[in-house]
Amino acid sequence: MAAFLITGATGLIGQALCQRLLNNGETVFALSRNCQKAAKILGSQVQCFESVDSIPLDHHIDVVINLAGAPIVDKRWTDARKQILLKSRVDYTRNLIDKLSKRSSLPHSFISGSAVGW
Repeated sequence: MAAFLITGATGLIGQALCQRLLNNGETVFALSRNCQKAAKILGSQVQCFESVDSIPLDHHIDVVINLAGAPIVDKRWTDARKQILLKSRVDYTRNLIDKLSKRSSLPHSFISGSAVGW
């Protein structure tokens, strides 16, 4: 079985994805700003980390699925909001790739989804 690192794991798609992976016997790690909230939503089978740096180096990650980003439906899309949506995806993804690239064992797959079109 593979080890998956999911960002945006507490979102609508992330929750369903985590559950599907767990049902298939996969190992699931989540990155979340709030691991207490993530534990309530995802359950105890998902190990949560607040940053890539906090993931122990002996935790091998096979696949990263990046679903992180500010919610797109909760507020009007003003110019300022569009910038928040863009930064929460682009800057976060750049930082994630930078941090992961410094690990001695790299994931073999990196999948990133985004919903920023307007």
